[in-house]
Amino acid sequence: MLADAPHARGAREYVDFALSAEGQRSGADSGIHQIATRSDLPGNLAEILAYGRYPVIGSPLAERVERRDELLGWFTAEVER
Repeated sequence: MLADAPHARGAREYVDFALSAEGQRSGADSGIHQIATRSDLPGNLAEILAYGRYPVIGSPLAERVERRDELLGWFTAEVER
């Protein structure tokens, strides 16, 4: 949620629903390709990461260090705009 959101109550209700078991199940049931973050739901993020096939950060540290300024520039231009 954004600070000073014009509809803070509605935003809070949405976040609460999206993080609930019902909300995460309904997202999965609707065909949206999302991974449950709740550990009490099957196929959750912890289970997927436990298999070791999906690295959280998929590039070597040395490469990320070398590209730091480039990546921060991209983030600033594309995400923070």
